[in-house]
Order: sequence, then structure tokens, then C-alpha cells
Amino acid sequence: MSVAENLAAILDSIHAVASECGNDKVELVAVSKLKPVSMLKEAFEAGQRLFGENYVQEMLEKAAEVPEAQFRFIGHLQSGKAKQVVQPKNVIAIDTVDSLKLAKKLDNACSAIGRTIGVMLQVNTSGEESKSGVAPADAKQFYEDVKAQCSHLNIEGFMTIGSPEDSLKPEPEAFRVLAGIRDSVDPTLALSMGMSSDYEAAIRMGTSYVRVGSAIFGARPFAGSVPK
Repeated sequence: MSVAENLAAILDSIHAVASECGNDKVELVAVSKLKPVSMLKEAFEAGQRLFGENYVQEMLEKAAEVPEAQFRFIGHLQSGKAKQVVQPKNVIAIDTVDSLKLAKKLDNACSAIGRTIGVMLQVNTSGEESKSGVAPADAKQFYEDVKAQCSHLNIEGFMTIGSPEDSLKPEPEAFRVLAGIRDSVDPTLALSMGMSSDYEAAIRMGTSYVRVGSAIFGARPFAGSVPK
């Protein structure tokens, strides 16, 4: 199937699940990391406008080539790259803010160029050492600190990545934990959870964004040398 056909199938699935459970605010982030810009353009021409990228340089290049598209950065971000990542106006959010240090770097970078940018605060709901994010117990204080100290960051909500085992469950524990954190802080905040393997469960559990890549663009290359 083509990218356009895959995209249509995913959107049909999202809309069906969203209608079934009454979640009318869910939005698709098409994750085009490690895929050529031609595939991103195919999705754009099919109507997709919001894309997710994991690597700064790759995102900057794609943002320049497809300026009408909008991008959310969804990979681990080193604080030294804060100035780069906020430069393009069509980079609208950083979904992986996992420390106050990084938040302050982004805030300073935005202040220097006179803009604000959306952010999601990343929570490590699975407790895996390989995943970034603050501990669930620290999430509320983290939110309060960023809100108080970073005036150029618009906190949209919370983001997490579930464990592979958890994603097989009808109601993944990682999603339940994140939704509970959001509800305790501010029920109007957004959630970003769910990928190709578990986006349907995430929708049923109230997510605002699902991050779907391989189901749209096909399997990615095995990890080797990746863009920085």
C-alpha cells in the first residue's frame, strides 16, 4: 500500500475508535523519522499536516523543505540543541521536555528570538532506565516549576512512552498513570501517548495525540548511524 493509502486507513481507524469512546479531540502525529522527505510530502499531499521527528537535523531539513507542514519534536533533546530546534516557525512543539534544565534552555532560546513554543512534559511511567522523563511522583512539581520559571513555554500537557509488554494490554498501565497525573494537575491539559502498536488503547484512555509512524510510512531502517 502507498503512504496515502496507509494514512487513510490509520485515520479511518482513529476516527472509528474515537467515535466509539467519545474522544473527539485526538489528533494524529505522523512520525516520519528516518524516512525520505518524498514520503512526508506524499502524506502532506494526502491531507496530513502534523508530523513528528526524532532527530534535530533531520527535522530542520524537512521543516525547510515543507514549510507548510507543522512539526512536533518527539525525540530525546540535548539541551545544547535548544537554540536550533526552536528556530523554524513551523516547529510548533517539543513533546519531550524531561528536565527543568532543558525547559530553561528552551525558554531562553525562545526569549532570544521573541517567540513561544508548545511543550509536553515527559513522564517515565514505565520506570525503565532506557526511557527519559521525570518520575510520576515528580511530575506535578515539574509542571509547577516549568510553569513558574519558563514564560516562553506553553505547557500543553504530558507525554509518555509505554513499555512493549504494557502496550499489549487493553488498558496499558503507563497510560493510566499518565492520565491520572494529568487529572491531578489540570484535567484540561493534553496527553500524548500511543504509537502504532497501541494507539487504539491510548484513544480509549483519553489521549489528545497519537504518534504513528511505521503503520503509515513502513518499517524503518535498523538502528545504525542516525541523524543528529
